[in-house]
Amino acid sequence: MSMIGKIRRMHFRQRKTLREISRTTSLSRNTVRKYLRMERMQGPKYERAPRATKLTPFHELIEQALKADARRAKRERRTALALFAQIKAQGYDHVKGARLALLLLVVRSGKTTTH
Repeated sequence: MSMIGKIRRMHFRQRKTLREISRTTSLSRNTVRKYLRMERMQGPKYERAPRATKLTPFHELIEQALKADARRAKRERRTALALFAQIKAQGYDHVKGARLALLLLVVRSGKTTTH
């Protein structure tokens, strides 16, 4: 969305040509032309459909653990390994390496959604 605005500003305010804009932004001229012809500024409409993962049944447990850990001091927070062990005790029985990596990403990013 911000790229569309940037392209429109370059063209209408700075009076840059289509080719100059495409060179500066590394977009094709067709894409730049399409953005300039748009009446309303709206980004691409592609959205990935939400679907269940292997961690979906444990979403509530992970969310509660992350919320509880957010109130604790940094040194007292649960590690991803401890969280993995807690989930495994609740019935999670998938491959340790790949799932632990996914769980690490969720914990480190601070997201509470695991869809």
